[in-house]
Amino acid sequence: PNYLCGWKVISPVYMQVVRYADAVKALRRVNELAPPTPDSKADLAEALMMQSGGSLAGEPLQLFRDAVAMDPKHVRSLYYVASEETRTADYAAAARAWSALIKLGKGDEPWMTTARNGLDFANAELHPQTSQPAPPNSAQIAAMVDGLDARLKAEGLPHDGFNLADGERL
Repeated sequence: PNYLCGWKVISPVYMQVVRYADAVKALRRVNELAPPTPDSKADLAEALMMQSGGSLAGEPLQLFRDAVAMDPKHVRSLYYVASEETRTADYAAAARAWSALIKLGKGDEPWMTTARNGLDFANAELHPQTSQPAPPNSAQIAAMVDGLDARLKAEGLPHDGFNLADGERL
């Protein structure tokens, strides 16, 4: 029960064989027997997350945040924190976390595309484009068609070499 190495060896085995409750127990023991590290906190958070069907809510998220507080360069934990902040619409925090994560990479990591997309999404939600006009609604479209119809009746067809009535060139 107090053999740290044994708990460290068995916990990933429990994760691989989908025995998440046992992995949680083993990883809690690892964190009790030795001072917690960012990796040991993140390992426990992942086991708890898997045990709860993928949810980061509650203790898993707090463990990932604790790991980042211990080591702001802990990529795995920062990734989970950024993802959850995006999911919960805390876009300012998500943008900070995604930016921090991107700065830690070289650019070719498998998670880099997700991090860049996450940052782009968070920034788009924080700063929506106000210069782009909204798409026209049906009343505006009807008004445009009526205006074009009135202009065509008043001015006739523009002379572009086509007879629009039968589709042949003039």
